[in-house]
Amino acid sequence: MEKNKNWVEENLEDIECVLCWSSDSNILNHNGTHIIFHTVDRTILFLEEALINHEKNGVLVYPVTKTEVTVPMCVEALYSLMKNKTSRKKVLLISQNIAVRELYWQLKVNYLRLNEVFPLGIIKMDGTVKPQLKTSDVSRISDVQCSFLHTSNPKFMPNEDIAKEIGCIIIDATGYDKNLLKEIIEWSEKNGVLSLIILESNPYSENFDLFKSYGIPVWGWDSNSLSADFENDLEELEKNPQKYYNPFSLSVFHIRNWLKGIKREFIEVKDEEITNALNEALQLYFDIKKLCKNTKNEALSRALITYLSCKYAFERMLAPLEITENECKMTFLAKTIEKRIENLEYWQNILSTQDPYFGSFWGKTYSLIKVLYQKFISRGNPKYEQIKKIIKESINNNEKILIFNYSEPYARALKTALEKDFALSDEELQEKGIFITSINERHVEADYDKCIIFGQMPFRASWLLRTACAHKVIFLVYPSEKALLKYQFESEEKKFTDSFGRGTRINFLKRILKKEDLKRLPPPPKPGIQNVFSLKLDEKQIKDEEKLKPLLSDIEIDDELILEEEIDFEDEDELEETSINEEGKVVVKCCKIVLEDGGVMYVRPSRKIPIFKNGKRLEYVSVQKAREGDLLIVVKNNIKNSLAQEIIKKADNHPSMQKLKFLVNSWVVALRKGMAEHNDSVHKFLEKLQAEQKKENSPVITNWLTIQLWKEGLVIGPQNSKNIKFIGKIYNQQYLVDHYREIGAAISRLRGIHHRLLRKLNDMVLRAGLKSISGSIQNELIDEEFNLYVEDFADIISIEKIKSISLNESAERSKLDKIVRYEK
Repeated sequence: MEKNKNWVEENLEDIECVLCWSSDSNILNHNGTHIIFHTVDRTILFLEEALINHEKNGVLVYPVTKTEVTVPMCVEALYSLMKNKTSRKKVLLISQNIAVRELYWQLKVNYLRLNEVFPLGIIKMDGTVKPQLKTSDVSRISDVQCSFLHTSNPKFMPNEDIAKEIGCIIIDATGYDKNLLKEIIEWSEKNGVLSLIILESNPYSENFDLFKSYGIPVWGWDSNSLSADFENDLEELEKNPQKYYNPFSLSVFHIRNWLKGIKREFIEVKDEEITNALNEALQLYFDIKKLCKNTKNEALSRALITYLSCKYAFERMLAPLEITENECKMTFLAKTIEKRIENLEYWQNILSTQDPYFGSFWGKTYSLIKVLYQKFISRGNPKYEQIKKIIKESINNNEKILIFNYSEPYARALKTALEKDFALSDEELQEKGIFITSINERHVEADYDKCIIFGQMPFRASWLLRTACAHKVIFLVYPSEKALLKYQFESEEKKFTDSFGRGTRINFLKRILKKEDLKRLPPPPKPGIQNVFSLKLDEKQIKDEEKLKPLLSDIEIDDELILEEEIDFEDEDELEETSINEEGKVVVKCCKIVLEDGGVMYVRPSRKIPIFKNGKRLEYVSVQKAREGDLLIVVKNNIKNSLAQEIIKKADNHPSMQKLKFLVNSWVVALRKGMAEHNDSVHKFLEKLQAEQKKENSPVITNWLTIQLWKEGLVIGPQNSKNIKFIGKIYNQQYLVDHYREIGAAISRLRGIHHRLLRKLNDMVLRAGLKSISGSIQNELIDEEFNLYVEDFADIISIEKIKSISLNESAERSKLDKIVRYEK
């Protein structure tokens, strides 16, 4: 059966899209499930085919964050090169999503695996190719000539001989910054690659300026175009929606929502005392911002960011303050508002010693935030009251809703509060159609009746402005959030009209085809997103908006700095060790680690650093106990990053990893929660643990630092799984008591991957970072089930040899915990 052609297909009538034909002929399948491509996917595949045929580069902007569509794109590119009269028959996929390998293995035409036609290979660190075969196929490794190449790490590109055979590069731009993308584009040009195609899933990405500078055309959809183009799928969607599923693209529910039109509502949350204080806080921010706009004083900038982070923390909460604060206390690296206020007071004191005028001005910020804290305790959280109303209505109307929170601790706080007030656990809420998540969970299903968003979003979560996970999207906003949210919406509308409007897409096609006229123009726009009522500002807010407009865009920059502030926290007992140097930089007392290659790392005297002991295991030791010759493990150039979490992220899309991740995290969440609720210090918990250990004649832990490492999540799990059972007994967590062996097995599994990876990397170390040692390793496979290879981690992990340590040094605070190269 031939699918109705969309307007792009009609204009590209001379283009033969093999995968679309295979889909229409019912022979393309994924593990036996027939694959049907909808209009967006067909358009992507036809445009890709046209770009390759005309040897052009292009950027294709996918409307959701799911990027597995790169798999059929690569297959289409391989068929295209096979048909063309070119000696360049290979396709290189650059993507951090290693799940695409498994998906490709399961893609078939009738009963033939496409991996048999176009074998998949991984680019090794020396630029050669390693065929990716299952264990049963390894005997064939010397006979396999790979035409489909994959690297998750753009630092490891094919060698010169292989580069001559590459006809097309496809990039999933997710997770790659401008500099890396620039290097790939230049590598492609240098090596004569015929066509470079970039899939971008973030329409707000900063990368578009880069693409424009290289003259690469961009194709995307605004919401009105999506809604109109999807009309082509309506008939087939209504006939058999079940067939409209494939693991490579957006869901049936996304399509339905765009066809219906997505309605955005704004519910203004009011509590006179709280909203007045928040309005005052916003005005004070802008007043200070004007005064210190051109300052280079780092302390002043830090103070302003801390103040803004306090204001945002109040506005973005959906649960009561006390519960939210408790959840943040239980989460390593999550800041409570109380801690932010302490930091604000600290910066105020620093500024007072520098400039009494600024010191008095900052006194207002501290007082105002303290007032807000008390009001949220005494009056409750107005947004939580609104959430409860929405949930009651949804349960009564049998509606399915998704609630986005600012962070995981905020999401857990809301679940805890609702369990208390509704007597429903998270699982029971889900049974009633209430789902709670955070903005960090970007890959969500789209079968919800309503989506609730906590208010004005950080700019890194701007993708939520265009979420199609529900037919109705509701923003809960305080008056103090309206001006900035209005600015975000207006910026979005202008960006999408300019970048992805009807005219832009027509010009894209004309440019590829080198035609002045098209055979068929796009269908008339159909409203895709409708604002049920606009963000109306009152007279004062309108005046404020005009007055503050030049500063509104600065909040985008400040918002990114707040993200750094979230994780770049000061240790409470070391705040007084901070000073300001003559250049206005914040300086701290620290230890200096000199690395063998000449690099330097500064850490606080109390910092525990990850050392690879005897080339066998990872241990956290006090920096004061580290020695010359020790091997320091650095993940993403910062010793506070966790290698275990990076392993989980790499294989996050694998079904088995989801369960493993839950089990590995379950014990530490229970530990932190129990310690916070019982107000247990590390020493107090250790006493309780020792009592349980002695009851069962289990080995007794004597060092309180072990507990500190557990609490901070710096180790994967206890060596003795019985300690998980003891945590369950101490804090009445029956799940841990019943499942401690299963949790222990998951910890052992992850620890095994962890150790194998480090051992293989250690074998390949020459000096700073990693270099390939010819013949030193026969097999770079780390874990077959999760499809993990050394190359997947080599660019984010370095093993550094310590040359010397100085214990009494000082350095700029911004240099802490990371490697500083070539410092004089």
